[in-house]
Amino acid sequence: MIFNFPFSKPETEEQRIIRHADIIVTNSSYTGELDNDCLDIIGILTKSELPPSLAAIRNELRRIQPPNVDSSGTTNVDITSQFIQNNYDIVRDHLLNNGYINTPDHTRKWVLNEKGKLMKELGGHKKYVRYRLREINILKNQNFINWCLIIATALAAIMP
Repeated sequence: MIFNFPFSKPETEEQRIIRHADIIVTNSSYTGELDNDCLDIIGILTKSELPPSLAAIRNELRRIQPPNVDSSGTTNVDITSQFIQNNYDIVRDHLLNNGYINTPDHTRKWVLNEKGKLMKELGGHKKYVRYRLREINILKNQNFINWCLIIATALAAIMP
C-alpha cells in the first residue's frame, strides 16, 4: 500500500529506477529469469498480460513518457522508442553495476546470479545494501576482537 503524504519529497529518477528494478526482480521466475516486458510501454511485441505490479510499472512509464504528438497530430515514434530504450538501459545498467545479473548473452534475457537471488530473498536493493554493510561491520568487529585476543595472549605469555 502506498501512502501519499502531503509533505513527502518527490521521488528522484534514481529512486524510481531502483524501485522498478526491485519490482522486476521480485517478480522473477524460480530459475531467476527476469521479465523485462513491463519496460516496453507500447506492449505490441511483448506480453500484454502482466502481473499487477509489473503492469503498474508499465502504466507509470506510459504516464511519464514525453509527449510524442506534434502540432499537426502526427505521432513521432522515435521519441517513444528512445524513451523505452533509455529506461531499458538504465534498469539493466543498475542491475549489472550492482552485480545482480550477469551480462546478457545473445538471448538478451536477464537472469539473476547468486547475488541477485540473495537480493530478491532480502526484498530489494536497499535491504541488500543494509545487509552487506552489517556483514562488513561484523567482520571489522570480529577482526578487532581477534587482534585483542592475540595481544592478550602475547602479554600473558610474556608476563608470568
